[in-house]
Amino acid sequence: MEAETRLKELSTFLTNKRASLSPEAVGLPLGGQRRRVIGLRREEVAMLAGVSTSWYTRFEQGKNIQLSVDTVRAIANVLQLTPEENNYLLSLAVHYQYEAVAPTQPATTHKHKDVHKVVQAISDYPVLVTDRYLNIVDWNDAATRLLIDFQQLKVTERNLIDVIFTKRAIRRLALNWTELATQFVAIFKGNYGKYTADPQYGIFIQALEAKSETFKKMWHANTINRDPDLQLIFNLPGIGSVAYQLTSLETTDVGSEYRLSIFVPIISES
Repeated sequence: MEAETRLKELSTFLTNKRASLSPEAVGLPLGGQRRRVIGLRREEVAMLAGVSTSWYTRFEQGKNIQLSVDTVRAIANVLQLTPEENNYLLSLAVHYQYEAVAPTQPATTHKHKDVHKVVQAISDYPVLVTDRYLNIVDWNDAATRLLIDFQQLKVTERNLIDVIFTKRAIRRLALNWTELATQFVAIFKGNYGKYTADPQYGIFIQALEAKSETFKKMWHANTINRDPDLQLIFNLPGIGSVAYQLTSLETTDVGSEYRLSIFVPIISES
């Protein structure tokens, strides 16, 4: 994501978060006045964060200005951001340490082989492995039986977000599809905020927005959650409804992270 795109996303994110808060939520009295704006005013955010209105206005408008981590955190506190949203804001506004990473840097072969061994060892539970773009780079037989045969997809189609929004088989399978889609978009949004120099995200997002209006709405809802507590309910042929707990593990090498999504059946105690 180039600087112009990053600052535009920063502006959209701040504007939406400010609009989602009422004066009462931050301890401000209404004073009986009729308000013409939805949510907080810019001057109210500025006052509570201890910055000038003109400075905050330029910040929210996506102007390329100098700012400190402490100032951004003060704004995050006023906007009542979650820890994930706070990290997202910092990534967009301050932290550019990931810009030095080549956008298309691949994971090492050795690293991939190690992850593959882990995936195949977890034979009882469906496991998917995705990269930082949520491209599906590995899976086990249990995942194929539960979801779809990823081997039958073209390599360019093996993206978990794309599969969720474009494959009808997944919509028929997941009884709580909306929650599934929302949470994986939130994961993808968190990745997007980390790699502010990578144009591949923008290309993918634009293409999927053109294919799915639902994705477009969820994407612009600005939900961010890299570690969701998600239960999925699948309608399995010949079996019926089966609940799964999604457990995620991530490797930590910058530029070559993998996420292991493990679907663990929830056993009813009754």
